Amino acid sequence: MHKIIILIIIISQFILGCSLKEDKLVIQQLDCPKHFLISEANSVLFENNSMISILNNSELNCYRIVDDPINVYIEITNSYQLSNAPDFELYEGQFNALLFITDREENFKIYSKSTEVSFSNDIKWNTKINTPYLNKVDLQSYASVILKFSDYSNGLRIFSAIN
Repeated sequence: MHKIIILIIIISQFILGCSLKEDKLVIQQLDCPKHFLISEANSVLFENNSMISILNNSELNCYRIVDDPINVYIEITNSYQLSNAPDFELYEGQFNALLFITDREENFKIYSKSTEVSFSNDIKWNTKINTPYLNKVDLQSYASVILKFSDYSNGLRIFSAIN
């Protein structure tokens, strides 16, 4: 009798396990373009002599979704640094993070995007510092781009700038 009950439990678990199977997203990692360039517009000087600059340590992640073979997904994280901000008062501002993607020969623009990034020198969350403000702050902005795989295959140049 115990064997029949155990067999029924095992078979029901197997049937339920198979029927509730989730569709999993299968991703294929790709080599990101080696031509990531920071343009000459790599810093902005503000009225109070504060400056925001692009740091040269951007992160790229490129992949394809197997169920969507015609598209390539590129995720870009740019790092910026605010320097010379007043460290005795709250300073807030914004700048435009620009992203351009061209073909390898730079004959035509495949993609462009401008994103407004807001910042401040407020670091109240950091309790190790006596003052709640810093005169140097690191920032990041994130962009996600979907391109045709044919454009990716022909080669790309990615440009980052600010204004």
